[in-house]
Amino acid sequence: MKISILSAVYNEEEYIIQCIKSVITQKNVDLEHIIVDDFSTDKTSEIVKLYSRLDPRVIYLQNDIKGKVNAFNMAFRKSTGDILVFLGG
Repeated sequence: MKISILSAVYNEEEYIIQCIKSVITQKNVDLEHIIVDDFSTDKTSEIVKLYSRLDPRVIYLQNDIKGKVNAFNMAFRKSTGDILVFLGG
């Protein structure tokens, strides 16, 4: 069973590393962490892109229309898990 963790983030530079690490440190779990950047103006997108290169379970997407709901909808459409979890940045 695969778990899809969906995060819609905006200017989460201060906390995004903790968020990602809390997911990728999970052991013996088939998961993906889909993070949709909602037009951040800080270094959030750079940090997420770095982690997505280091760990294939971290998936970076850029929102196409500004708004948290749209960002979560985009993450949902890309998810491949059997279980969905919504996680704030």
